[in-house]
Amino acid sequence: MKICLIGAGRIGTVHAIAIASEESAVLHSVVDFHPEAAEQLAKKHNAATLTLDQAFNNNEIDAFIIASSTSTHADLIEQCARIGKPVFCEKPIDLSLDRALSCAKAVEESGIVCMLGFNRRFDPHMASLKSKVDENLIGSIQSLTITSHDPEPPSMEYIASSGGLFHDMMIHDFDMACWILNDTPSCIYVAAKAANDDIANQGDVDTASVILNMKG
Repeated sequence: MKICLIGAGRIGTVHAIAIASEESAVLHSVVDFHPEAAEQLAKKHNAATLTLDQAFNNNEIDAFIIASSTSTHADLIEQCARIGKPVFCEKPIDLSLDRALSCAKAVEESGIVCMLGFNRRFDPHMASLKSKVDENLIGSIQSLTITSHDPEPPSMEYIASSGGLFHDMMIHDFDMACWILNDTPSCIYVAAKAANDDIANQGDVDTASVILNMKG
């Protein structure tokens, strides 16, 4: 399978390495809004560099991975839907719920395969826990506690376009809670702050505690 990678930043580099480790896949090309970044990553993996228009009109490409900034996700997913190509996209689809829903509708109508980057569902430990919950091997779940953190703060440039801690990082925890419990929250309580002044100046937080009261 020949894959085009859109986005040559931190997570794009991770995806490029993953593609290289898979025998059935090859990194066909790299697209980035900063051509020098695309060229640097493409050179490491013997891939081509393309513009967006070139990529979406290239019949050799079998599938796309979208690892660009959040603000581009919905438009790029819809473009993949229009040309009938499967796509993996980093989360979230968009910071607007209405925009995300309209994008999901376009994907459904097109019939393409579209997957979002909720990778923790595929972690063996998480999958094992989910299986035990579904098989009622644990019993009635009264409380689920999830703790997560990054090993180091992301760059200020990344934070500026990420959508913030809740959309960019804690979205994984929200997904895990809903997935494991087969439920969605009816009420949410949040306490958050920024201990890092640079992050605070971006209007974001770096530390947060959230309680989800589930419907079930």
